[in-house]
Amino acid sequence: MNTLVISVIERTGEIGTMRALGAQKGYVRKMFFVETLTIALVFGVIGTILAVGVVGILNAAHIQATNAFLEILFAGKVLHASVSPLSVLNSLILMIVVAVLAHLYPVSLALKIEPVRAMQTE
Repeated sequence: MNTLVISVIERTGEIGTMRALGAQKGYVRKMFFVETLTIALVFGVIGTILAVGVVGILNAAHIQATNAFLEILFAGKVLHASVSPLSVLNSLILMIVVAVLAHLYPVSLALKIEPVRAMQTE
């Protein structure tokens, strides 16, 4: 949400100009919604790819459990991590929901500013 708030604050003048030229509040909301979805999807997929890579590296390392506690934690003598498609899908969906919820506050801030005042801040 901090990134989205900063994005809105930096673009207050642009938003004011668009509103002064006739852009409706709904258009501004849709613009930020699409931006938020794009950011969430792109970086969610990148994060998923990196996580699958880390799991592959951990499995290739064949990390041995050196004591009873680690054997219980690893569920065996060797650490074997796995990634289920359902957990990946659930994570992506949860991230998108959180991103959409996080974009509501910055957009409401942007839409409260009068177009003329927003253009004067540039």
